[in-house]
Amino acid sequence: MSTKELAYSRENIEAEMQLTTQAHRHGHMNAPIETRTDQPGSVQRMVRRIESWLKHKLHRCAEDGCWAKGRDCYLPDNEDGKPDEWLCGEHSHGAGYCRSCGQFNAGIESFDFRRNGLCDNCDYQIRADMGEFDEPSEDDFDYDPYA
Repeated sequence: MSTKELAYSRENIEAEMQLTTQAHRHGHMNAPIETRTDQPGSVQRMVRRIESWLKHKLHRCAEDGCWAKGRDCYLPDNEDGKPDEWLCGEHSHGAGYCRSCGQFNAGIESFDFRRNGLCDNCDYQIRADMGEFDEPSEDDFDYDPYA
């Protein structure tokens, strides 16, 4: 093989390696293959896109500027079982999701105006666990403070 052929094949190999690397990055990160820095705002858009992808992979809150651990949030028509969003407890109620179970409940009056951010089911379950709905037992009446 001559030096001219060797140089040509080396250039081809380097070009193929570069394309493979770009395709690999594009496939895993959904990042654009080429970054056009001559367009205004293109780098910022790419950074926001990567940040959004990273937040989703790390299960962090989807709100801008919030990196708190998020909980899985589901819309009513979710059939595949994968979360639609990840939101922290602070932002989940504002987006219409229950802070406890993550189900979408916006538009239900009891949910929208409840301060604790829980849906009816979760609120009832917590109140029941705390004994709010328990009937008094016979032992409650047998207490004698002077005995």
